[in-house]
Amino acid sequence: HTHDDDRDRCFEAGMNDFVAKPYRKDTLLEVLSRYLSATVRAADTPARAAVERGRPIQEDTAPQNAGDTLDAATLAQLESDVGRERTGELARVFATEVAGRLDRIRQGDEVVVMREAHSLKSGSGIFGATALRDLAAALEREAKAGNRNALDRLVGVLVEVVPGVIRAIERRYPDAASASDSQSDGNL
Repeated sequence: HTHDDDRDRCFEAGMNDFVAKPYRKDTLLEVLSRYLSATVRAADTPARAAVERGRPIQEDTAPQNAGDTLDAATLAQLESDVGRERTGELARVFATEVAGRLDRIRQGDEVVVMREAHSLKSGSGIFGATALRDLAAALEREAKAGNRNALDRLVGVLVEVVPGVIRAIERRYPDAASASDSQSDGNL
């Protein structure tokens, strides 16, 4: 259980919101939906536009099977909790977020990489993108250590893995793009 000063320190450190442990799934999903909904409304972002065009990254530079799998048990649990349609909508927003995070990681210094990798690690775990989650965890560690050579190598791997994760989401939720794009009120 947390204290008010724990919550205050988190907000002072730049967090957008706070969910205390032990958390309830419905509370966590509500908070995630609130922030993912804001992403959907930001249709003018370069990452969203890239996903809408098809692929945010040149596919010919990525191995065809890199990150192409999502953990079925993780997605089945999420679908059980919020429904398949909503999971698909959230997964497509996540795919958009991944593209934007990749852009920021590629252009950022160690502080930006650490922040973006941390967020990428969390989101990847939620959607069962275990290879991406593990890669993001390694990026976060190396950024914290200031190991630029390792970061450059890991970013190269990230560029190869991200398109596969996006393809896997598109295959599992082929109707999610049109469903999330047609949301006029921004609510998932």
